[in-house]
Amino acid sequence: MDTSSPKFLDKKWNLHWEVLCKKVSLNQLYYAANPTSADEWLVSHYPFVCRILEKLPSKSRVVDAGCGLGEWVFLFQRKGFQAFGIDIAQKTILKLNGFVKKKKISNINFLLGDLRNLSLKDNFFDAMFSFGVIEHFYDKESVDKILSEANRTLKKDGVFFLSFPNPYCLSRYTRFVYKHLPGFIRHELPEWDFGYERSYTPEQVSRLLALHNFRILEKGIVPNGQLFGSFLKYIPVIGVKLYRMVSKVSFAIEQKSNRLGFIAYVLAAKAK
Repeated sequence: MDTSSPKFLDKKWNLHWEVLCKKVSLNQLYYAANPTSADEWLVSHYPFVCRILEKLPSKSRVVDAGCGLGEWVFLFQRKGFQAFGIDIAQKTILKLNGFVKKKKISNINFLLGDLRNLSLKDNFFDAMFSFGVIEHFYDKESVDKILSEANRTLKKDGVFFLSFPNPYCLSRYTRFVYKHLPGFIRHELPEWDFGYERSYTPEQVSRLLALHNFRILEKGIVPNGQLFGSFLKYIPVIGVKLYRMVSKVSFAIEQKSNRLGFIAYVLAAKAK
C-alpha cells in the first residue's frame, strides 16, 4: 500500500478527524478562546502563533497547511485576517465549508488540496503555518515538494512556521516498542501517544528549508510536557497520576532547552 498516495491520505485523515469530531464540535472550536481544545498535541503552540500573528498587517492572507478541523483557521479569522485552511481530507473540508456557510462566516476559505501540489497562484500567502505535517510522510520527495510549494505560494518575506516531533525525547524509543507489540494490543492503544512516523531536529528542518530558499528566523522547542512521553498514562492504576507528575518536570526542562522536548519548531521567511 502506497502510504503517500492522495487516496490513502484522504481515507486516513477523514477517519482521524471524524473520530475527533465526536469529542468536540465545530461550533465549540469556532467559539473557543483557545483554539487547541480539540487536540492537546497543539496546546502549547498558542503563544507562538499569537506572537507571529501580532506582527502581520491586518487582512493578511494566513493559511494553516494541513488544517484538520480548522481550529487555527477560525483563530486567524477572529483576529481579522483572510483565513485559509488546506487539507487532503475531502469529507472534512466539505463539513467545514458547510459549517462556514450555515454560520455565514466571512473571510474563511477551506480548500481541498494536496500540500505537495497546490492549485494556487504564486506569491499568494503572507504567512503559512504547518502543525505536525511533515512527519507523516516517509519519503523525502514528499517533504521536498511540500517545502517547495510553500515557497512558491508565499509572498517574498512571507513567514513559514513548522512544528514537528523532535528525536531528542523518549517517544523516539517508545515508537520502536509500539511497532513490535502484538496487533491486538496496538489496536487498543492510541498510536501517536507512542511517537510519530518520523522525527526531525530543528537543525535538520532548517537545512531543508534553506535548500528551498528560506532564511531561518528562529528555531527551538515548543514546551508541552511530553519529553518523557505521553504513553505513561496507559500504565495500569498509577498511569494518569504518574503522567501528570512527570509532565510538570518535563515542561520545566523543555522551557530551558533548545534541544530536549517532544515538539520542535522552525520559523522561516521566504528569501526570494
